[in-house]
Amino acid sequence: PPMLLVRGVLGEEALVLLVSSDGHAIGGELAGIAGAPVEVRGRLTRDRGTLVLHADRAQYRLAPAPAR
Repeated sequence: PPMLLVRGVLGEEALVLLVSSDGHAIGGELAGIAGAPVEVRGRLTRDRGTLVLHADRAQYRLAPAPAR
């Protein structure tokens, strides 16, 4: 299943399982942005210790390039 690596402001990392807003698999819909830095808004839950982000493909966008 698709997962997102997130980093906090202090550098801590966590893996977040990605599903649609209704909890179904979303992997195929995200193939075009796999591996790219993204921004996403959705509902974050925890299921038996696993962070789960509920969001539809329309809520994902490529992150802007960092300023140099």
